[in-house]
Amino acid sequence: MLYQGIAYAQNILALQEKCTEGAKKFFYDRGFKFVVEKGDNGTQFNNYQCHYTKKLDKCFILITSFSYRKSDGKEEPFHYEALCDAFEGKIYGEISGLVGGSITGTVMGKFCKSQDEFEALIKPYMEE
Repeated sequence: MLYQGIAYAQNILALQEKCTEGAKKFFYDRGFKFVVEKGDNGTQFNNYQCHYTKKLDKCFILITSFSYRKSDGKEEPFHYEALCDAFEGKIYGEISGLVGGSITGTVMGKFCKSQDEFEALIKPYMEE
């Protein structure tokens, strides 16, 4: 029995490592960078986190992007997040909008009007 437990733990660890590498590839293949990007239209910050969920046997990546877009001489903060399957590329949810303003999104067909609602809807995919 102990051997089966160790083998199972090693299998889960291997899947988590594969998820980490797959999420990193997904992030970079879609043109995202961790570094601050400064351009004529403003500044952008990107990040991601990944999670392998045993229940669904999937690797999810949550990409977060904050950008400061220039408009009428000032920079407005814009927020975007996307929850995707890191290997299939399927988008499970997205949210976007001006920080401190109207934010809207969907997760698997369910609408959300706030960051809190979005986080509640993606929780089953990013925690186990």
